[in-house]
Amino acid sequence: MERQPPCPDDTFLAAEAALRARFLHGLAQRRAAIFGAADAAARRLALHRLAGAAGSFGFAHLGRLAREAEGRAAAGDPLPTLQAALDGLIDAHPTDTPWKSAASPPTTMRS
Repeated sequence: MERQPPCPDDTFLAAEAALRARFLHGLAQRRAAIFGAADAAARRLALHRLAGAAGSFGFAHLGRLAREAEGRAAAGDPLPTLQAALDGLIDAHPTDTPWKSAASPPTTMRS
């Protein structure tokens, strides 16, 4: 079986940037899931997912905040630090670009 050559750096970087942009694009939904959760279990699950994804996409601080908030979710903590961090990222990254594939660079997805 013939081996395929490794992916060129620019292709990898474009795919990575697209995945990161897709994560940012979904932050408003994640925020709504956290702060609109029906109960503490749903809030903890949304926080757990955010913590893992944020760390994976290079947002270590946001991931730490979500992990800390996950432990306090049962107490009904209003999570102001996490809310401010999410709001800042959402405001800094408009969500007007439709993402069809995480593997496609953002420049190819605009209409």
